[in-house]
Amino acid sequence: MTDAIEFSNADPSIRPQDDLFRHVNGTWLATAAIDPDKSSAGGFMDLRDAAELDVRELIEGIAPTGDGSDEDKIARLYASFMDETTVEALGSTPLHPVFDAITRIATPSDLARHLGWSLRHGLSPLVALYEESDPGDPGRYAAFTAQAGLGLPDEAYYRQDEHAAVREAYLAHLMTVFSLAGFSDAGEQAAAVLDLETRIAEHHWDRVRLRDLRAMYNPMTLDEVVAASPASTGTPTARVRASTRRPSPR
Repeated sequence: MTDAIEFSNADPSIRPQDDLFRHVNGTWLATAAIDPDKSSAGGFMDLRDAAELDVRELIEGIAPTGDGSDEDKIARLYASFMDETTVEALGSTPLHPVFDAITRIATPSDLARHLGWSLRHGLSPLVALYEESDPGDPGRYAAFTAQAGLGLPDEAYYRQDEHAAVREAYLAHLMTVFSLAGFSDAGEQAAAVLDLETRIAEHHWDRVRLRDLRAMYNPMTLDEVVAASPASTGTPTARVRASTRRPSPR
C-alpha cells in the first residue's frame, strides 16, 4: 500500500508554523529535477505523462481503415504527426497562411479578430478564455477570462535580475524558432517579441496578487464584458460570468 503522504519530501528543519508548505515539501523542492522539455514537475505532471502514454498505446493499436470512422480518423491523424519525412519536406510552408494573416493586421479590429481566431485554434492569445465551474455558484459552468500572452512563466521573469539568464536563453530560443520558420531577420523578430511580451507583463498581476481569490472573482454579464472591451461591437444577449483569474496549467 502506498502512503498518502510522502514524508521523505518534507523538511523537518523548517517549523510548520513558520512555513507549512516548505515543511511538507522542502526536501522535494531542493532535490526534484524538472525534465528539460517541461516547465514544471510534480504529482499532477506524473499523472498527465502516464495518461499520455496510455493514450498513445491505445492509438497505436488502431489501424487506419479508410472507412471514415472515428477510429480511422484518429489513426490517420496520428500517422500524419509521425510522418517525419513529410514534415521535414514541408518545412514551415504550412505556417505561411498564419504568417500572412498576421502581416495583414492593420487596425485594432483586425488584431481583435486575429486574437479570437488564435484562441479558437489553440494558439496563445493575449487574453485567455476557458470554462470552469463558477466559484460563486458551483452548480453551473461559467466562462473565465484571464491574463495571457507571455512565453515565460509569469511577469516576474521579465523584470527581475535573478531571471536575466532565463531571458537570455528565451531570446536565443526565439531566434532559433524564427530561423527554423525561415525568417531572415530572426534576431530582430526575437527582440521584438521579447520587447512586446515585456510590455504586456507590465500589466499582469504578480503571483502574490493572484492568490487573492476574492479580487480575481469578478462576475460580469456578457453585455458588461463587451462594453468594457476596446472597440466593442455587437449586441450580445447571453449572460456569462467573467473572471480575471489566471488558468491553471493543463
